[in-house]
Formats: sequence, C-alpha cells, structure tokens
Amino acid sequence: LNICENCSPGSKGQLWPGTCTAVKDDVYTKYWVDEYGRVNGSTAMKQEIMARGPISCCIQATSEFDAYTGGIYSQSLPNI
Repeated sequence: LNICENCSPGSKGQLWPGTCTAVKDDVYTKYWVDEYGRVNGSTAMKQEIMARGPISCCIQATSEFDAYTGGIYSQSLPNI
C-alpha cells in the first residue's frame, strides 16, 4: 500500500486482470491531510468549500437507490 499507480484495463474491456505500474515519486507532488471532519447539508458544504477548499463527499447507496430508474429520488434514512 501507499504506492501511487497507473492502471490499464485488461483485454476486451475487462477491468481485471489489467496491468498497473508504479508512478515515480518525483513525477507528482504529494499532499497530506492536516484535519478532517463531518459536514452535513448543502449550506454547510458550501461554507466549508469557501473556508478550506475542496471537500470529499459520499452517499449511502441502498438497494432502493440501486433500483432507481428515473425521476426525483427520495429516501429517508437514520443518521449513521
């Protein structure tokens, strides 16, 4: 772990077992995280971006979400 790699898919569009090669350390600048935390809601997300720059986001994908086919999706889940 802790090795930056460039990976190419295998033959005929298969993603595995493609090939990966290590990127030389002097090619890219490494950046590290100084702090992290939770941000909830669009307003708080916008404020965080203005204060500290880019943020990382994710969603809790459920089987209902996977079955979504169109329209406006809505599902309420307990906070985790």
